[in-house]
Amino acid sequence: MYTRLVQGRLGVTIEKEDEMHCLVSGANFLLKAIRHEAFTNTESEKEFVQIDPNDLYPEQWLEL
Repeated sequence: MYTRLVQGRLGVTIEKEDEMHCLVSGANFLLKAIRHEAFTNTESEKEFVQIDPNDLYPEQWLEL
């Protein structure tokens, strides 16, 4: 719907990508590149977890 409008006004090409693949790739990038991006959370406090960038799996996601 907006693809043609954006392409016309900005002069760019928009390509459709798989949403879940992009989400997982982005999350993996954050876990590898940003210190303290992963944490556990209890009722009263948040505890950061050290992540080995070479061993990201298994990982669990929670969406609130």
